[in-house]
Amino acid sequence: MGDYTTLALILDKEIIGESDSEIHFFTEKLGRVTARAIGARKILSKLSAHLEPNSVSFIRLVEKKGFLVTDAIKEKRLNFSFEELLVLKNGTAEFEKDQFLWEKINEEKLSVSDMLNHFGFNPKFSSCSFCGEEEPEFFYFKKHEYICKRCVFNFGIQGEEMVSVKKNL
Repeated sequence: MGDYTTLALILDKEIIGESDSEIHFFTEKLGRVTARAIGARKILSKLSAHLEPNSVSFIRLVEKKGFLVTDAIKEKRLNFSFEELLVLKNGTAEFEKDQFLWEKINEEKLSVSDMLNHFGFNPKFSSCSFCGEEEPEFFYFKKHEYICKRCVFNFGIQGEEMVSVKKNL
């Protein structure tokens, strides 16, 4: 049973059961981590306000059949877009520490195109995987490929696993 304390950017929060939440973090020491926050949705929860997406919090995690959030104190609120948080959540591997991304978070200079470039998917040299159109509008995480707007609609691709890259170039 491990005990970890670290700064973390809260990427997403999902409802689990009646009063629990599953929180997705990008941490300074551990990289991307998913942990359960027991009772975080209760009215009197001490954790709820400190675990909102787009916040940097000092957290304490206990490893016990997965990670549990035991403490959290919000340090600051950031202004990253939903898509930037989505790229961090879907584009990073669990428990892979990434100092470059952590520095960009501290500088508040994350962009979708910079992160995709860092992951090896440079948007400037991309083309649609279906039709070959240059400068596609979307990146599809499920298959790690770029897709143009026309093909997204033609093939009915949708969901949280896709992010717009056109405005970020």
